[in-house]
Parts: sequence; C-alpha cells; structure tokens
Amino acid sequence: MNQVCVQLDIAAARKRLGLTQQQMAHALNISTRTLQNWEKKVGTSQLLRKTRDLRELVSLMDDYVVPTEEQDWLNTSLAALHNRKPIDLIAQGKLRDLIVEFQRLREGNLYGRVILGRVRYEDICMSVVILARDSGYVIDFTVGQSFGEPQPGLDDAA
Repeated sequence: MNQVCVQLDIAAARKRLGLTQQQMAHALNISTRTLQNWEKKVGTSQLLRKTRDLRELVSLMDDYVVPTEEQDWLNTSLAALHNRKPIDLIAQGKLRDLIVEFQRLREGNLYGRVILGRVRYEDICMSVVILARDSGYVIDFTVGQSFGEPQPGLDDAA
C-alpha cells in the first residue's frame, strides 16, 4: 500500500470538501475543539495519525477526480457507493469506504473506474483495455465503439 506521508493543511482540506468544522471533526472522530486547534496549528501531536485516511483520500482525489468537477463528484450519488454521495460518506467518517473504491480504480477494476464517475478519460480507457485483454475482446477507441467476438491470441499481441 502506498503510504501518504505529507503534512496536511486541515483547514484547506475541510474547505475543499465543503465541510463545517463540526462535520470534519465528526469525520475524523475528534472533537470540534481539537479541529479548531489543529487549524490554528496548536496541539497537533496527533494530527498525522488521526488524518491518515483523510490525507490518503485527498491524494487519491487529486489523482482521479477532475478538479473542475470535484464538487459535482462529491455531491453525486454513485452506484459503487450504494447510491450514496461521497460527501455524505466523508461527513459520516466513512473515508475508508471511498479509499477502497479508489484502490479498486487504481488496480484497474473497470467497475470501480466507471462507477466512481468523473475520472480521467485515460484511466477509463486503460481499464477498458485491461478488461478487454483479459476477456479476449477487441476495443476500438478511434470510433468510440467496440465489442465484437473474442479474438484468439489477443494476449500475445499485448
């Protein structure tokens, strides 16, 4: 697992996600007072440990969610999340659920890539290519269509 070991500007992350201090505190399982202190850079000894999932999630969002569509993505019900919105999971402290979906995306799982929505086009294409190669189908992105009969020897060409 790729360890995210960067310092986090907790106030910037909270504002980026559109959460109140109370919602962010709940998401991190800390008191609102603790969050307020962290935002003032006071009493931060537990900050790195308590924000591990948040840092990982923000990093994954940087990698997979188009920045101009981030707020739409956060507020859209997604099938991979059982028709829940990412922002609701974050506010409920279920950051790990989102991280797991992003990990599926990273591993090339087409279901995760498509269902998470609003990910980079190249990522979706790569996932389709992987799925097609593994199942023996030919994909033609030049016409925006695909699907035909499985082609023997496709793995040999890849």
